[in-house]
Amino acid sequence: RIGALQQLLQIYQATSEWQKAIDVAERLVKLGKDKQRVEIAHFYCELALQHMASDDLDRAMTLLKKGAAADKNSARVSIMMGRVFMAK
Repeated sequence: RIGALQQLLQIYQATSEWQKAIDVAERLVKLGKDKQRVEIAHFYCELALQHMASDDLDRAMTLLKKGAAADKNSARVSIMMGRVFMAK
């Protein structure tokens, strides 16, 4: 089952379906694959980038906060949060 979820995760990454990737990665975390938290933070950053590009900074910040909750040590999340604060 874990192998199938990991393959599904790769497909969603390859097709930039970030919300679906988050959903699958969260299922993997529940199955004991804690390292997926780093990837979850990355996926939230990708979603946030899409919202930043359309000037939806509030939604971008919400997504980045979710990324920070997934991986509190993510440098990328911190840098992107700084960019959103500077853009406001």
